[in-house]
Amino acid sequence: MMQTETKYKQEIALIKAQTHIEQKRFHSIHTQTSSEKSISPETEIHENHSSSHSAEEPNEESLSIIHQFQTQIENLGENMKKYEEKIEKERKKNQQYSSVIERLHSVVKQQKRKIVLLKKQINAKNEYSYSQTNQNDTEITEVSINQKEEIEGLKKTLNIYEKILNEQKSDIDKVLNDRNNLIEVIQKQSQYIFKSDSFIDKLESKQKEQIIKIENKPINKSFCKADNDMENIDWSLENFPDDVVQIMKPVAENNCIPINTRTHHVMSIISRYTNNVESSYDNKLSKFKEENQETQKKLSDFVSGILSSLGEKNDLPENEIVDKVSQVSHDNLLLKQKVNELDLSLKVASSKKIDINETPTVKNLNQTIKELKAQNKRRAIEIKECKSAFIECQKKASDEKELLISSNERMKHEIGELQEQYNILHEQYDALVEKIDKIKVVQEEENNEHQKEIENLHEMNAANFDYIIQKSKEDLQRKDEEIAKIQSLLEKTQQKIYHMEESSRMTLEDLDDQTRQKLEKYKAQMEQKMEKAIQEKETEMEHIKEQYEDQINVLRSNISDEETHKKQILEAGEKIKEAEKMISELENKVIKLTYQIQQDNLKFKSDIERLERENKIKDVQQKAKLMSMETNYSIKTDEITQKLLNEKKEFMCFIVQQFNSFYDSTAELNEESVKMAIRGIKRELECQQKREEAIRMLVSAKKGQTTEDALTNMIISLHPKLGEKNHDKPRVM
Repeated sequence: MMQTETKYKQEIALIKAQTHIEQKRFHSIHTQTSSEKSISPETEIHENHSSSHSAEEPNEESLSIIHQFQTQIENLGENMKKYEEKIEKERKKNQQYSSVIERLHSVVKQQKRKIVLLKKQINAKNEYSYSQTNQNDTEITEVSINQKEEIEGLKKTLNIYEKILNEQKSDIDKVLNDRNNLIEVIQKQSQYIFKSDSFIDKLESKQKEQIIKIENKPINKSFCKADNDMENIDWSLENFPDDVVQIMKPVAENNCIPINTRTHHVMSIISRYTNNVESSYDNKLSKFKEENQETQKKLSDFVSGILSSLGEKNDLPENEIVDKVSQVSHDNLLLKQKVNELDLSLKVASSKKIDINETPTVKNLNQTIKELKAQNKRRAIEIKECKSAFIECQKKASDEKELLISSNERMKHEIGELQEQYNILHEQYDALVEKIDKIKVVQEEENNEHQKEIENLHEMNAANFDYIIQKSKEDLQRKDEEIAKIQSLLEKTQQKIYHMEESSRMTLEDLDDQTRQKLEKYKAQMEQKMEKAIQEKETEMEHIKEQYEDQINVLRSNISDEETHKKQILEAGEKIKEAEKMISELENKVIKLTYQIQQDNLKFKSDIERLERENKIKDVQQKAKLMSMETNYSIKTDEITQKLLNEKKEFMCFIVQQFNSFYDSTAELNEESVKMAIRGIKRELECQQKREEAIRMLVSAKKGQTTEDALTNMIISLHPKLGEKNHDKPRVM
């Protein structure tokens, strides 16, 4: 129980430390990734928000789990208080049993004294009877033989009673020894509980101190320091037993083994030790039960022997058996009295023929007979008292036996309850371990790449080291690719700028060509319109002239008719006026068209000048943008190249610092020297891998099992104090 509680508390402390370490890791990842983000502020804000959100999620989950663990620890503390109360009750019961056993000892001593006195009296009586029987004649041989048989039967019964008393004494001694052993076990358990309580208090104080230290520490520390803090756990094992500490200490303080496997092995050692103690206690209980059954069997055999000698059935109660024995003793006394009387009468008859009653010898004999009768009565009373005392002792022994059986059953019941509680706690522990594994899996999924790098650096095996080198090479290649991408972007931007310049030039030339073409088209259209207007005017003038000439010819031909001639002259004057009006209108149209052409020419010139100004402004703006872009890209490329060089140097320094034993400190730090060191590390790792494979073959490690785990399992299995015991016997529950 206490071991499971300490196990839970250690697991809780480890979980709290892991949650704080994960917080630091998330923060450091956030700080590293925020420095390598893109330029746009919107993406930076979004990524910072997502990183902070992802860093807060494991904190909330780990805090909720820690709160659940704390509630479970409080429940375990309440269960411990209940168990302490039960232990106090058992102590009081043991004290009562010890007082009862002491009283039984005193009663047994008194009975022994009485039995010794009775033996002396019986021996004297036997001597007297033997002397009397030797003096008797052949007439009373049959009576004396019967009397001897009865006396021998009584002797046998007394011997049987003595054997029973001795057996009960040995049983009482065994019960006392068992009680003392139980008291020692309870004392050891109480000491162990006290030590475990102090150990739990120390763990809680250390946990609080570590929480305060973690809260006071700055957040953005490196991963390696966090892992070192996690590995440097203070294993204070002085409160445990020495034989357990000698086994646990080398496993707990072995930093080569991961912390999860170390805690697993420590808990398995403690559970094996407790199982061994429990099995020894169960064996003692089973032995006590067997001895109790043997005593009951002997008692039943003794009772059946007495009943068979008396000629009774075996199903008589104890009170009737005692009455039968007392009746046999009473009959024996009566027979002895009759024998004595017959002896005296025979002696008197064989003596002189005198009046028997008057002789002094007869008087003396009568007086002695009276005294003997009185003595026999007193002895009968004493025998009854002894029998009653024996019956009382037997009743007390049976009562004590029933009490012991009931207490044994209660202990079995309590042990069963404790076993059930232990199973429940073990199930809770398994559930907690599953939850912790799920949390660890979630955290490992969230920190997949960084966690792999840290674990690979700590495990220091060849494959993982090659993975780190490959990862670093990939990072360098990725960064080289980024530089190449940036350079290609620069080239593309330069090409775009060049194309923009060409396109702007082309657009200006196209605009000039278009405006020229438009002007030429417009001029051609205007010239065509002017030519059409002039041609129309000339044709109209010629047509008018022809009409005039025709009319004049007609007038000349018809000059005879004056009236018609006058009318025609008037009509011709009107037509001439109309033609003059039309000519004036056409002249006005021509003037308007010439003015419009002039206005269009001016507008066209102003548009050309405006477009030229805009093109010049655009050229200046594009050149300024191009200059700013070139400067920005050059600054960024310089920063990226400098950053990559610094990271490369830092990475090389990190490799050299971590593997300084493989690096020549006098040599210059460059790629060749680092490659030489990595080759040496690779050779060393290959040698270590071969050694490890040989050790794994010797230890017969399974696939997927670590070498340290296999070694610790072999050491624990070969240890004499933690060896598997034979549990073929049925356990007392």
